[in-house]
Amino acid sequence: MGWACPLDRYPLKIVHLIDYFQPILGYQETFLAREQLRLGHDVTVVTSDRYAPFLNYTQTIQPLLGERVRPVGFKLEEGIPVWRLPASFEYRYRCWLRGLGQVLMTLRPDVVHAHNVTKLTTLQAVLLKPRLGYRLLVDDHSLLVAMDESWSGELFYKAFRWFLAPIFQRRADALIAVTDGIANTMREVYGFREIPVKVIELGVDTELFQPDPSAREAMRAELGLNPDDFMVIYTGKILPNKAPHWLVEALVHCPPQIKALLIGNGPSEYRQQIDQVIVQHDLARRVFFQPAVKQVELPRYYVAADAGCWPREGSTAMFEAASCGLPIVIVAGELAQRVRYGNGLEYQEGSVTDLARCLTYLAQNTGEAQRMGVRGRQLVEDHLSWEQINSQFMTAYQHSN
Repeated sequence: MGWACPLDRYPLKIVHLIDYFQPILGYQETFLAREQLRLGHDVTVVTSDRYAPFLNYTQTIQPLLGERVRPVGFKLEEGIPVWRLPASFEYRYRCWLRGLGQVLMTLRPDVVHAHNVTKLTTLQAVLLKPRLGYRLLVDDHSLLVAMDESWSGELFYKAFRWFLAPIFQRRADALIAVTDGIANTMREVYGFREIPVKVIELGVDTELFQPDPSAREAMRAELGLNPDDFMVIYTGKILPNKAPHWLVEALVHCPPQIKALLIGNGPSEYRQQIDQVIVQHDLARRVFFQPAVKQVELPRYYVAADAGCWPREGSTAMFEAASCGLPIVIVAGELAQRVRYGNGLEYQEGSVTDLARCLTYLAQNTGEAQRMGVRGRQLVEDHLSWEQINSQFMTAYQHSN
């Protein structure tokens, strides 16, 4: 038997439902839960008994998180109430949670916020809704570049459009994308055309990520940088699909004062590939590596840099760098709105010479680069603090499409 969800009740009982939850890494679900808890709402994250099967997990993430499989049960993780359920089975970054219906009956949420459309936990939330009566919001973060374009992937999306999209559209109270490009994916690839898809972007902890001149000076000294060095930072997993090697290769076509700092872990064979480029082009004094660090440690590296660069795919790190006052260089196209304030540059994906052109422009026009950084900070303050992003979600929770 379900229960009525009073739209005007405060505080709300909110469940964030997600296959994998790693609060130490941040991500949208972590920051939303924290902001909602700060405002006095009753918030629980319901997830599986394991961390996400990140590519090359033992080399990229395990040094930071530990073993993938976690204890089942309820506990506070980074201050957030988390209920971990056993995964009945796991397939291609998706889990089916055993006992989810019973947990939701116990929690009696007003709202279930299911993260990512094609996850099995989201399907479970859709199927359970008629019986349990909560309001259901489904969001998605899937860039086209990350879509499965194999024949099996095409078959999956076709089946989703035909069989599941109609059910999702009848039962979801709100559909949310984090970029305009993802909204188009939800309409065209997933088949959500009968109800609107609203865009609510990813946010930033503006108190954690902010300019800090004294920290900048200390970290640049620690890295051994000269005053005229122009440091470009990349943060994230060091994996081929993220293409940080393009940043290293771009340095070959840049003035020698442009250097790169790559923060993250990756498989040894890919690191060897990057090292070969470094040796071949005598870049050893221009490329720095730092193993992955906790999110709270990232700001001191951002403020030491002069620009941020993500050669392929999107990342919340883009906005975190912008919040620290850095201009950002990103791939052209789907992510264009992330430099809509004139706070960065776009380059043609895969073209290391075009990427080098952008980096060289910033290094040779430091006044404009700094102004871009100021505009980036303004973008975050005006639109992308978690307080503002959560306010948009709270409106979506309480008002149907």
